[in-house]
Amino acid sequence: MKILKRHVACATIALLMQPALAQVKLTDATRKNLGIEITTAAPTTVAKSWQATAQVLDAAPFVAQLGDVRAAELQAASSRNEADRLARLYQSDSNISLKALEAARAQSSSDAAKLQSLRAQWLTAYGHALATLSQSAREQLGDDLLAGRVVLARAETLQSVPSAVSFRSVRVRALNGDAAWDAEVLGPAAMTGQSVGNAYLLKIPALVPSGTLLATELHDPKAVQKGIKIPSAAILRWQGSDWVYLEAAPNEFERVMLTPTAWVDGGCLVQQGVTPGSKIVSAGAALLLAAESRPAEE
Repeated sequence: MKILKRHVACATIALLMQPALAQVKLTDATRKNLGIEITTAAPTTVAKSWQATAQVLDAAPFVAQLGDVRAAELQAASSRNEADRLARLYQSDSNISLKALEAARAQSSSDAAKLQSLRAQWLTAYGHALATLSQSAREQLGDDLLAGRVVLARAETLQSVPSAVSFRSVRVRALNGDAAWDAEVLGPAAMTGQSVGNAYLLKIPALVPSGTLLATELHDPKAVQKGIKIPSAAILRWQGSDWVYLEAAPNEFERVMLTPTAWVDGGCLVQQGVTPGSKIVSAGAALLLAAESRPAEE
């Protein structure tokens, strides 16, 4: 008897620990008044995403350093060409002194060192993403920044990203509004002492004020995730968890806790709790939650 009681007690505790499935029953009229809309769950495949936070950078220092680097490149190329010209003349016994040749070579070395120093400062500030850009691409970027066609942002993932993962596309969203943009990942950005994950330099085709914080999703085109996509309008945040209502029978709705495996543009991805063919309440979910506290309708 004691063993039986112990089993019953354990089963009761386990049942209490599971999230209860709250049910709401409506009449046709109430359902219409609440504006309930249904979407049918279907399997989907999305690129694996990594969550990150991003901050829009001030373009002025970037453009100024870009100009300094470009000027130093031109000066270094000019002094190098002059040293090469004098070396050819000196070797052909022209009226060029060794002192003049050595002075030209010293100037070329000095200009090259200055260029390397400016490049190092620029890369330290913005990361090695810039090293992969061609001269024309860098100048176009500078022109676009000055014209307000694009902004730069530094995104940092919330966790470390494996070295084999490379990103091409990214979705950024303003934290204080509904505005969202597809941005380009230029490459790795400079790391800081407080960095937790990986940092990336982004180019956003919009005029966003510097300092603006953005929610960011970096998509890995080589990795995909399968599951059921739950639209944002269907997701309820209640008591620290995410929930969704499913229509279990005509006008009978059941609230189910979600365990998102990924947050994607327009919702989240789940692999349990919701199955293909489930009828998801995509409009009116908040009103259903309020209706739970009222007596069941006949």
